[in-house]
Amino acid sequence: MERLLLKNRKKSTPKETIRKADKLVGRNVGILKNCYELRMEPDDFGMYSYYPDLTNTSHFSRLKCPSEEGSGSINREKSKAAAIGEALERYCGSIYRPEEFVFNSYRETRKEAIDVQDLILYSETQYKEPRFNLKRPSDETKISWTWGYSLIKKKPVLVPSCLLFLPYKGRNEEPSFVETVSTGAACGNTIEEAILSGIYEVVERDAFMIWWLNKLKMPRIDLSTGDKFILRMIERIYYTDLELYVLDITTDIKIPSFVALIRGKSEPFLVCGARADLDPQLGMLQAVEEALQTRAWAKQLAKKNPDYRYMENFSNIANFREHVLLYAKIDLWPKLDFIINSAPSLKINDIPDKSSPNILENIKTCLKKFSEKGKDVVIVNITSEDIATVGFYVVKVIIPGMQPLNANYRYRHLGGERLKEVPKTLGYADYSYGHELNKYPHPFP
Repeated sequence: MERLLLKNRKKSTPKETIRKADKLVGRNVGILKNCYELRMEPDDFGMYSYYPDLTNTSHFSRLKCPSEEGSGSINREKSKAAAIGEALERYCGSIYRPEEFVFNSYRETRKEAIDVQDLILYSETQYKEPRFNLKRPSDETKISWTWGYSLIKKKPVLVPSCLLFLPYKGRNEEPSFVETVSTGAACGNTIEEAILSGIYEVVERDAFMIWWLNKLKMPRIDLSTGDKFILRMIERIYYTDLELYVLDITTDIKIPSFVALIRGKSEPFLVCGARADLDPQLGMLQAVEEALQTRAWAKQLAKKNPDYRYMENFSNIANFREHVLLYAKIDLWPKLDFIINSAPSLKINDIPDKSSPNILENIKTCLKKFSEKGKDVVIVNITSEDIATVGFYVVKVIIPGMQPLNANYRYRHLGGERLKEVPKTLGYADYSYGHELNKYPHPFP
């Protein structure tokens, strides 16, 4: 990937996304067959939700791209634009040709590649489990690499291809060493927009997993201090059988991060949403929106699976759908006292807003925070040619050393030091190396 020159741009509008996407829609030959507005129920708090019907990429690529993505927002245009973006991320992430990748070991590419050992993978105990099917990579392990660009070092770098594409199927002789998820994939009307969105997603999921696995008692947001959109949602939720919690789960990276949790008072029901953003009000709002969107999905899953049961070792929790279904049907709330007994409340206005109307300035602010922590930020432009001609950009952001989100419970990333070090950095002195991690699957959608 050649040197990347980012420019000063203002954030685009949902209308611009929808207008561009019209060129991609067509029942017979369109990348998007349609983008359906889903019918919401009266107790969905005025949310709008869209489902993009993607073409079957297996007709011209190796595998069919995932197609269970939707969107939700209190704004109809924003919801539709988000659904389009999610669809294009999945589309571009499923189109690749392994024969075009660099196939080599890290030892042979170390001058140009990120170090696989810098990725947070799995613990010694996990590798010894009988049904653990991922192999520990070494410097001699030959894998496929794709060119990306380091925004910190300002030079092209090679990135393991299995971190970029989903679903991923490499060469026959290529070992599987990590579970691929969509973290860091982002679509934008400009490349800067996509990069910033991807950075926020990596930060959000890193913060979520550190909070969840360590059972940290993070500050609870005083919801009465939110903006008018938050207050409107809270007012609607207040008169229902639901409770809303929003926690500040910001880590040492110091990009504001939030998790919103909605639970039923009289039924076993828990859903969540998370978001990171330099603008705390916006981050909090989007976390709540995602939780409400997840609730609508969880209700449908619960209806379709009335007799759902989980295995005691959670071995049947193998994807995000099953994570959501578990908390839609099983009452695990009493096991989550770290949420109930969270730290003293915090006013959202007490969290500094470091955001700028200018996207590039926001990217620079984030890069400075990562650079201060000695972390690289690598982006890979995975935009397919057909999507590029319409004016969209799709990237995958990779930040080695950040705590990944898992889909399969068996493949929780328990091998890194960050999971242990961040709680101590944040002042949780009782979180030592012997601290027992949360054994329950996360509810992340």
